[in-house]
Amino acid sequence: MLAAAASPLSALERRDILVVSDDVADPATLDPPKQFVEKNYTLLQQMFEGLARIDNQGRIQPALATDWSWRDAKTLELQLRRGVSFHNGEPFDAEAVRFSIERYLDPKTGFPAAGFLNSIEGVAVVDPFTVRIKTKYPDGILINWLAALVLISPPRYFAERGEAYAAEHPVGTGPFRFVAWEKGRQIAMQANERYWAPGRPRFKGLTFRFLPPDGQVEALLKGDVDVVTELPGTYTLQVMKSRVARIVKKQSFYTVGGSINISTGPLSDLRVRRALNLAIDREELIRYDLLGNGRPLATLTMPGEIGHNPALKPYPYDPQEARRLLKAAGYPDGVRLKVIIKYQTERSAKILAKQMERAGITLQVHKSPDATLSRDIQAGTWDFTFGG
Repeated sequence: MLAAAASPLSALERRDILVVSDDVADPATLDPPKQFVEKNYTLLQQMFEGLARIDNQGRIQPALATDWSWRDAKTLELQLRRGVSFHNGEPFDAEAVRFSIERYLDPKTGFPAAGFLNSIEGVAVVDPFTVRIKTKYPDGILINWLAALVLISPPRYFAERGEAYAAEHPVGTGPFRFVAWEKGRQIAMQANERYWAPGRPRFKGLTFRFLPPDGQVEALLKGDVDVVTELPGTYTLQVMKSRVARIVKKQSFYTVGGSINISTGPLSDLRVRRALNLAIDREELIRYDLLGNGRPLATLTMPGEIGHNPALKPYPYDPQEARRLLKAAGYPDGVRLKVIIKYQTERSAKILAKQMERAGITLQVHKSPDATLSRDIQAGTWDFTFGG
């Protein structure tokens, strides 16, 4: 899909501190493995780093690991970057990598996406700058999951301060270090002057400010914020007509998809799941919700990403066939589904609800702030959820 951002034309030249208008609510925590909301990960990645990173073309690039190789089908060895320190002065080393990965794998941590790391059997420290990850079975894209999910934390800091304190006073190796969290308003960061990458960061400070969509646009046009990271489609024309802001579009690997609860309820029946897919007019959704800035996908992988198969095509929009499948599944009068969404996708939910009514599917939409979205999803009291 296409990602859009907006910024006052002169803002980046006149400010030392970049102000980003982000979510409508605070994150629940600033402890990386206890978070799996895309927007919050964007915030965390300013303070934390992973072993590798994914660039704008979807390629895996070195980060805290400078190189990696498979010693055999189930042993991934990584060489770590030397001379890197955490913001508190604690040195980055192999022990920090072992500590961090094991926290992601520990059920007590409650990482919402732990299943993506399920292949990992254990992490061994070879020397201060070499680690080996042993897997239960061959996993050729493990480095992709490490790049996308795992951020490295300082073990001594956690031991001295405890998880609760670290969750509100984050310490990483990233280009910005934590300064203050004004809950309900903003999170402020300061440039990491000891950052290992030459020329970065480009700003002396970075602030993520939490505003509702209408407040984001108002602040943007007044020059109170420099960047809106997720501009609602309904405000696109307003921003385009202004003389103080512009829309920046680029190809993105940001995808919007759905998660279905198949453990209970109507969607435990394959026919109902197929009906759900056939009830979505993807082209209409892109046209009215994104003003045409997107493309229908058959899977969550974009062209250029590992696993993308161009031969796979999205489900067609066919409400009549959806009704037939519902009837065959024992729902001749249609079905009601409970949907949980984040606030930013409310407009999408309204469009989907109207589409699905034509197929006999009634959506009961429940909005959840990003701060509690992961917890609400894990509760499993819903039929499906969607977002990016």
